[in-house]
Amino acid sequence: MDNQQITIKSDYAQETAPAGNACAYAWIYKIDDLGSIMFGLLHIRTRSQHAARIGEILEEHISRASSSFGNDTNAGLRFEQVLESINEEISTASKEESWLISPNEINAVVGLATDGQMHLSGVGSPLVLFLHKSEQNKYKVYDLASGLANENMHPTWEKLFASVLDGDLHDGDVLLTGPKTIKQQIQQEELQQIAVSLPPRSALARIRQYLPAQTDFAAVILQASITKAKTTEGTQASMHELESMQERTARLLSDQKPSVKGVSDWAKSIASKLMHQRSSTSQNSGRAIGITKKIIKITLATILVAFAMASGAFFALFAIAKKAISKRAHKAGSEGIALSGPKPLAAAMRNKLHTGLLGLGRMHKTNKYIAVVFVLILFGFIGGIIFLNSQQAQEDRQSELNARLLTIEQMKNEAEASMIYQDENRARRLLADASTALNELQGPEAEARAETISQLRNEINSALEKVSHVIKINSPVAVGAAEGANLQTVSQIENNIFTFAQGNSVYKLNSAIKAFEQITQPSDSITNAIRSFAVGPVSILLNAGSGFSTFDPGSNQLRDASISEGESADATDAVFYANKIYTLVPSKNQIYKHQPVSDGFGTPTSWLQGSPDISNAKALAIDGSIYILANNGSITRFTSGAQDAYNSPVFDPPLDQPAKIWTDFDAKYLYVLDKTRVIAIDKSTSNIKAQFTFSGISDLRDMIVDETNKTVFVLTNNGLYSAQMTGL
Repeated sequence: MDNQQITIKSDYAQETAPAGNACAYAWIYKIDDLGSIMFGLLHIRTRSQHAARIGEILEEHISRASSSFGNDTNAGLRFEQVLESINEEISTASKEESWLISPNEINAVVGLATDGQMHLSGVGSPLVLFLHKSEQNKYKVYDLASGLANENMHPTWEKLFASVLDGDLHDGDVLLTGPKTIKQQIQQEELQQIAVSLPPRSALARIRQYLPAQTDFAAVILQASITKAKTTEGTQASMHELESMQERTARLLSDQKPSVKGVSDWAKSIASKLMHQRSSTSQNSGRAIGITKKIIKITLATILVAFAMASGAFFALFAIAKKAISKRAHKAGSEGIALSGPKPLAAAMRNKLHTGLLGLGRMHKTNKYIAVVFVLILFGFIGGIIFLNSQQAQEDRQSELNARLLTIEQMKNEAEASMIYQDENRARRLLADASTALNELQGPEAEARAETISQLRNEINSALEKVSHVIKINSPVAVGAAEGANLQTVSQIENNIFTFAQGNSVYKLNSAIKAFEQITQPSDSITNAIRSFAVGPVSILLNAGSGFSTFDPGSNQLRDASISEGESADATDAVFYANKIYTLVPSKNQIYKHQPVSDGFGTPTSWLQGSPDISNAKALAIDGSIYILANNGSITRFTSGAQDAYNSPVFDPPLDQPAKIWTDFDAKYLYVLDKTRVIAIDKSTSNIKAQFTFSGISDLRDMIVDETNKTVFVLTNNGLYSAQMTGL
């Protein structure tokens, strides 16, 4: 077996424009014959002697380090030593020379590539693009500059190069570093194609063409590949195989590509054979002229036969049409209407065809056979052209499909790279675009690649779930069942759980048998509860359109609540917080507050200040501030009655049927209940922390959150389920 080694091909470009004002340097110093290198890049927006001094320091240390490498050198340790030396000299020089530039102006990269590994450090925001070739020969793109910047967000002269990235190099991997303006001038797909398909020097030259001529430019590119040690005999065999392959390719292309010249040569060869056959029986040149005339006659006869066959099809259709016209003429004649038809034209055409066929009949038998062969070859040639055109069109469609699939794959890979650096918005946009593009693939070619498309769709959906923080609860625990009860809301009173069904039937959880047992019958005077909450030893129910009622578990009785409802009679949600009841009344664009009184709760007072529009509000939650969840999924926050600055989270996918929002003073997260999921939102950032979905259940109607134990209880129309909120 041949030995395999990673060989590195690299090059750099450095151009100083006379009218430019930046400082741009690039260096590559070779370490061994396998292409191992130390390299560097420096870009500073403004030229100065201090900027040039930094360039001198970097080049000196890179050059010195590359010449001191030995076979036993520990690359990682040596690279860190180089960085330490660079940092020390820059720190000393900045103080002694009183540099007037800031470390934040520096965009630099120092790297080492050797023994199939790469070590990288940087500062600022240069372009550092790493293209990794996977086992499926597809490229994943990583923007390493983001990783370096995250590790060194506040550079100082004392430690300018503070972070190191390292990893293995594989066959086909490419690293490109240069000014960040490259990404602004070249689309990433095109930049990737240039970097992976062209040799280093050509790639840099092509990239330079995209940038303005009067700008300073410096860039480094390296390409990793596997080198196999082979014998001379093997090389000669390979050259022989290459030559054979070239001959076969040329022959194949010649066979498959129809051309006028090819047809002409073929016709000449046939004519040559015929003339040779005739001339072998006589040396008379006049005989040869006669043969030529016969060939011309055969050709004309062939054309006539082809015309006759086409005419036959025409007259078959004509006969049908004539029969229909005759019937119509007969009918018209009986009604006294005169009609004229194409009879003279038909007669002329039949005469021409008859004449042509007579001419064909007078031909010699051998010439007739030759004419038939010519006709068959002619039709075969036409059919071949049609087939090749059809095949070419199919290949074009297949190539277009492959290109679109590659673009979609690249978008997915870019999204995954953005997720690594927590740029979730960009990742979400890329994945959404990739999903849309994938759904647009149609036609027989797409059907033939259905398995590939399905796999790519699954990968995109999986990435979408990841960037959207979707956590699937595959087996939610059944806490209690109430088949056919049509449950509406749930309330926990001390250690007991009660649910309220349509008509305000009350059910109590029997945890021993994991079922809800009905303890009250439906009430005719009390409508359906849409929200319930515990107030001391009882539960307060907000009923649809009819105010409040109270359930007392001690007596298992439902009764009217001791609450002066007033404007709250039209409330759509209510919360008990800090011994007060707050009601949401969208029809009044108001939140009302009920203070406790001796026998219940007093009359409502307006809590919101000004004239905010909450007419689309669905639910509210309180932790000192009040959060309002709208039917369209937006969330607004009010503090001390006034709306404050709050960035509503972006739900992906959008909320389907928002049902409830909950938090309290001690809760870290804000929880939103949708039809099929529970969403945890970080209150300090408004970022979505997790979206919990539940297999096998939907139409979620209410929830109880136990944040201390990271447990959520969700209510459906016929039962209560629990799940652990992993990831919080």
